Amino acid sequence: ASGFAAAMLAVAFYLMSLYSWLLLGRHWSMAIVPGQTSRLVSSGVYRWVRHPIYSGSLLALAGAFLVFRSQVVLLALPVYMVGTLWRIADEERLLAEAFGQEYARYQARTWRLLPFIY
Repeated sequence: ASGFAAAMLAVAFYLMSLYSWLLLGRHWSMAIVPGQTSRLVSSGVYRWVRHPIYSGSLLALAGAFLVFRSQVVLLALPVYMVGTLWRIADEERLLAEAFGQEYARYQARTWRLLPFIY
């Protein structure tokens, strides 16, 4: 039963990641392109976390570990986390350059990855 619950949580977090991606719509990109016209998305799940796509992926990976108890997945978690934090730092620097005070205010009222944690 706990494996099923973990699987459902993993799927839910993956779907949250997809939903977050859809919220960005045409403002989503694999890279932040300086000078590209865009708007800061701060609605939906972005109201609480600045990087819900990464949050959903990370939590889905953690759920996969709980389901499969795979050492490979366990090793992938810290590697994914370090890579994600590195990517986030770069994205946040570019977003601050692109949106200035609007992004600073957004950062001040939202969590980076997980509400009430980080």
